[in-house]
Amino acid sequence: PNLLLSSVVDLSLESFDLCLVQVYLFDEAHNSLELAVASGKYDQTVYEGLTIAFDEEHSPIAQAARTREAVFIDNLQQKPDVLRLSQFPYAQAEIATPLISGQNLLGILDVQTDVPNRFTDEDVQIQKILAGQVAIALDNVHLFEQLQRRALREQTIREITEKMRAATDLKQLVKATANELGERLSAGHVFIELGVQKETSVADTDITANGQHT
Repeated sequence: PNLLLSSVVDLSLESFDLCLVQVYLFDEAHNSLELAVASGKYDQTVYEGLTIAFDEEHSPIAQAARTREAVFIDNLQQKPDVLRLSQFPYAQAEIATPLISGQNLLGILDVQTDVPNRFTDEDVQIQKILAGQVAIALDNVHLFEQLQRRALREQTIREITEKMRAATDLKQLVKATANELGERLSAGHVFIELGVQKETSVADTDITANGQHT
């Protein structure tokens, strides 16, 4: 996703002559907005690790996330109650637009200019359209990644199953399974417990990922 978002912010920065374009992604687990990518008239180090709380009352970005509506401020100097990050001192006007997919909040597309009163209602509409396209693209990327992970899991299951079927006895079967699981999961050790009778020696044997008995 970051490669896609980087292209969006770089193109927007150049096309609309802005001082900052940034995309925050919604982290539901921490109820926060995490800066994913940014481009502008600032040193790259100022973008690192930026986080805005979802319930931050005075943040246009958090407000756009909560209301799921674009927040447009045409002159930040005249809005002393608005949260202005010290990392971005040039900002004079701002549009924060939510990235929405269905009922889900994906994040925020935020653009800033160093010219007060420069943004118009038309600019807000353009940002809404752009945010909609970005949300669709993010959805497609996430779907593709899910399909890739699913295909990898299915391939792994098939390969492990083939190795298991090639085993000629129970001990070889357990070793092959442990080896394959250890390799696929990057595990240092794999222990397999078999529910067989006590007198069967394999039942009390832990087998590591490299096939050694412990």
